[in-house]
Amino acid sequence: MTLNAGDFALIPAARSFATSSLDRKPPVEGETVSTPIAPMQGGARVGDPNGTVDVRMLVGNCVFGSPDAALLVPLLPLLPQWVHVRGEHRLSTLVQLIGDESRTDRPAREIVMARLLEVLLIEALRSTANTAASPGLVRGLSDPKLALALR
Repeated sequence: MTLNAGDFALIPAARSFATSSLDRKPPVEGETVSTPIAPMQGGARVGDPNGTVDVRMLVGNCVFGSPDAALLVPLLPLLPQWVHVRGEHRLSTLVQLIGDESRTDRPAREIVMARLLEVLLIEALRSTANTAASPGLVRGLSDPKLALALR
């Protein structure tokens, strides 16, 4: 999948992935990557520390922290293999809010982050309802008759 400015990608943790530039193939399993990585405020710098910044990505992971999270495990295969959304302003706004909140130390930060991330996940899955996304739970929920049965 090729990502462009403003794109959003959600890849479930059960699947592995690698990122690369268009001018280099992704690393193969077991390949040692020698690209320099340096910590910087708000993240890490990947590549030439003196070069121009041409890509910024917000990368994270999602863990179901509920005491009954084990009940969700059978539903994971019903999620799409990945979600790729182009130019959805709502997702861009949420990503910006999450980035801003993560870099500050304000009261109730953890609560705000949790809610923003919940909304981000819902909006990402919701955005696939009107596309030719892979069959699964999200597409089923977008069908009024199936949604009643699934709920």
